[in-house]
Amino acid sequence: MAGKVHEILRKTASANSTINYKKLGDRIGIHYRGDKMNNTLDSVDRTYYQTYDCVITALVVRKREGTSSRGFYEMARELGFDVKNFDIDFWESHREKAMRALIDD
Repeated sequence: MAGKVHEILRKTASANSTINYKKLGDRIGIHYRGDKMNNTLDSVDRTYYQTYDCVITALVVRKREGTSSRGFYEMARELGFDVKNFDIDFWESHREKAMRALIDD
């Protein structure tokens, strides 16, 4: 599943865009709210963090706000970042790094 999400994120980055949780859930066949989505995105970040040196799920956003959810920040802290929830500067820096890294991949 992580590979499928990675490919979707690569295409999203190539379009210089983000994808909301619901659209991602529809594309991978899981409900966008709940543990399965959270676990899937956590797996993606654990799998690809060393490769890209950023939290690539920054490209997955809440539809209304256009930014990542609390789970993004929780995973960032698990990966060793000292970040508070909804730190927009942190999120933007990882979104930009993810876009560059995935496009260059």
